Amino acid sequence: MATAVDLGRELIRRRISLAYGGGNVGLQGAVASTVFTNGGLVRGFIPGYIATRRVYGPTYGVEHTVSINYYKYFEMNHAMEAFIILPGGVDTMEGISEYLDRKSTLENTMNSLRGMGESWM
Repeated sequence: MATAVDLGRELIRRRISLAYGGGNVGLQGAVASTVFTNGGLVRGFIPGYIATRRVYGPTYGVEHTVSINYYKYFEMNHAMEAFIILPGGVDTMEGISEYLDRKSTLENTMNSLRGMGESWM
């Protein structure tokens, strides 16, 4: 969790806005909370069926409700310059799949998959 908070602080330091999957739980919640409480721009993209149930708690910043996860990643892709995938649940694998799909279809993009201190791609 401390590394997620450090990531949020680094985004603030570099004046990078955050687009994330919405909610306030887990590592992405910690990053979003840190960015939001320190005055950064935060946009959460969350499918409507999850948003209405509030399973993941309230979203920090501006909440964008989308119909399905595909559109969550589609909209996030247009709202960001970089894509960071944090360990979590099933959404982690879906996020990696979406990232790799976009990597294979978009040209002239800088791509890197990294772990803590190691490069995967």
